[in-house]
This record gives sequence, structure tokens and C-alpha cells, in this order.
Amino acid sequence: MDVEVLRSLVVEGKVVIPCNKVHTSISPEGIGIRLRTKVNVNLGTSKDVTNYDSEIETVNRANRYQNVIDYIGVGPVFATQTKPNAHPVGISYVYLAKQYSKLPIVAIGGIKISNVESIWKVHLDFICAVSELTEAQDLQNTVYELMSGYSKVR
Repeated sequence: MDVEVLRSLVVEGKVVIPCNKVHTSISPEGIGIRLRTKVNVNLGTSKDVTNYDSEIETVNRANRYQNVIDYIGVGPVFATQTKPNAHPVGISYVYLAKQYSKLPIVAIGGIKISNVESIWKVHLDFICAVSELTEAQDLQNTVYELMSGYSKVR
């Protein structure tokens, strides 16, 4: 990208170039429109955060930067073997994020064929079903089953 184009995008607030001066091996990466860096906001990933008001404020902050942030990830929704010490936040957090967010919502954590329909019912945008897919005997059928929940509620 041309330097002057990048400069104007930064001035317009459409690109940010974060830099933490504490890190000694800095490789600045621009984030925003016309760039390739993915940015997401996570809800429910900390054992310490169980306050809805705090989570709503996080969503509202993310909404203010929707030209930079790609999506809001919510989870783990259910217990998951990939994060055994994390406390599941449940479907209510997905619903909460969807109510307040102007950004796409991605539910992650413990999503299986057996529970995916309940996730789709809150009309989120995407799911991430890591273990269900990586452990699938029949990947094509597993994807089909995960997505059929989507078509049932839309």
C-alpha cells in the first residue's frame, strides 16, 4: 500500500498501528480497512469477569471501533477439552453479545452437534467447533450437521 494512502487511513481513524514500547522485538502491524490483520474482542474468556455490565461495556467499546475490529468471540460457551480450566459462560453471554453488538458474533467452546441448535437460536453469525471437527470420523457429515442447526432457526 502506498505510504500516503496508509497515512490518510490512519488520520481518518480507519487504520491503527499499535505499538507496545515495552516489547523489544517490535514488528508493527497495521490493523483496519484494506489490511489483512484480524482483530477480535473476546467475551467470557476470563474466570475473573462474570459481570454483565462489564461485558456490555466491552461490547460498546468494540462497537466504537467497528471499522477496525472484525468480530466478537464469545466463549467458552460450554465446557471444552481445549480449555479445561475455563468456566463456560453459557448461551446467555452469546445472547447478550448479540443484543448489543454491531459486529459479527462468533460462539466458541464446547460446541457439538448435540448443542449447536441452541446456539443458532440466538441468531449469532458464526460458530467455531474445533474439537467436533478435528475429532470427526466423517468431516463432511459433521459440518453438515453443525450447519443444519443454522437452517432450522433461520
